[in-house]
This record gives sequence, C-alpha cells and structure tokens, in this order.
Amino acid sequence: RPLLLVALAATASANYKISKLIERPAFIKACGTGFAELMQETGLAKKLEGRDSVTIFYPMPSALKKIRSDIRRSKFSKQNKKDLVKKHVLSDALLPEDINDYADAGKKFKSLAGSKIRFMENFKVSFNKDDDFAIKKGFKAKHGVIYCIKGVLANFYRRRRRTR
Repeated sequence: RPLLLVALAATASANYKISKLIERPAFIKACGTGFAELMQETGLAKKLEGRDSVTIFYPMPSALKKIRSDIRRSKFSKQNKKDLVKKHVLSDALLPEDINDYADAGKKFKSLAGSKIRFMENFKVSFNKDDDFAIKKGFKAKHGVIYCIKGVLANFYRRRRRTR
C-alpha cells in the first residue's frame, strides 16, 4: 500500500488555522481555491476553527467543475452552499497513519451534515456505494487535517433536465 504520510504536509502547515492554511500558496498550488471560496463565503472556515479538531475532504478544482457554474449563477442558496461544505467535514481529526485501519475495519464516520463517509483501500474516501475518490494530498492544520480529494462528496446535486 502507498503511504499517505509522505503526502501529509504536516511540518509547514501545522501552525496555521484552517482559514489561513487554505490561503497559503503551497496549499493553493496543491488543492486549488474553489472550495476555499465556498468555505469563506459561508463563514464555515472561521467557524470550524472553534472546534477541537476536524477533518476536511477538500474537492480539487476538477471535481468542482460540474457545479461551479451553478454556484456562480447563484442557483445554490446560502444554505445549499453550507450543506455542501458540511458534507465534507468530520468532527474528528483523522490522521493518515490511521486510514488503513479505518479502511480495514470498514468504519464509517458522520459528516457535519449527517452523511456517512468511509475510507477505502488505497487511500480513497467514499460517501456511497458507487463513488470513491482518491485522496491526493493531506495538510495538517492547528485544528485538524485537510485532505484534497478528486471528487465531491454530495449526492443532493443533480443537473436538471430541461423539459419542453
């Protein structure tokens, strides 16, 4: 199995609060800015710092392409945006060295929005039976861990088909 510990940028980023870490050039280069904008806009970036520890599954820009245009056109209400962010946040800091154990045990975690998230083999994360997304990089912050993933952990969004 590959070791995600190599990808966890713990030393440089551990001194930053989440709201500051997502603004750092090294983080932006690795993970992009789209989800950070949602976190800032909804006020959840600062609010999450009040918790003891969190794990954030941060969708990379390629994963946000499907919904980005609707978000920009304000088709998402502020509550929908908050729910989207909350679906990517766990109230515990899940460290990389424990991921294999969680995958082997089939342990599920509940996001702040109530959806179930589980780790899978080969450093993947899943929210339902059909979708699993690779964890590409991890960053340790003062109050938790942020994992950059190649997917969006939300099934509430569906493109509406136009009817005539």
